[in-house]
Amino acid sequence: VISAKVPDVSGITSLQSIYLSLGTLGTLNWTSMVNLMYISLTNCSGVTGALPSAWNGTSFPSLMSITLRNVSVSGALPVSWGSISTLTVISISSCSSLSATLPTEWANLAFLQSLSIVNTAITGSLPSSWNTMLQVSSISIIGANLSATPLPNRLPPWLVVNIFPHIPRPFAE
Repeated sequence: VISAKVPDVSGITSLQSIYLSLGTLGTLNWTSMVNLMYISLTNCSGVTGALPSAWNGTSFPSLMSITLRNVSVSGALPVSWGSISTLTVISISSCSSLSATLPTEWANLAFLQSLSIVNTAITGSLPSSWNTMLQVSSISIIGANLSATPLPNRLPPWLVVNIFPHIPRPFAE
């Protein structure tokens, strides 16, 4: 396996996608990449530390998708992601050093359609503010230590998938 350090690409202001697999990111000036639409980091053991607070709606006014798979990032899930109004997909899997609760601020993600958090040390409960996320079509939280939460009178469509994952969706409704 060849693993390489990616050079600083933050000066490329027209950059729309970062797809990195089996590599290491150097220090990037995330705030200069205003046209970035996709971030995907997969099997990057050299990507460590906290997720940058610069990942927010001001720095990324066009960001649509964040994918983190088997990376060694640590700390909390960023509250700042709740300000990325264009975000439609968040997929985090096998990031065992991430340990936190689900941010209530993510309820502000008006265009979020899919959230997947798999084999990541998330604790707490589903934030009650998420009951307003009616546009979400799929939320998968697997391998987390979530506590039981009283369900609201009006369930968002995605909650059925969480409650009955073994039943095909047409039968669960």
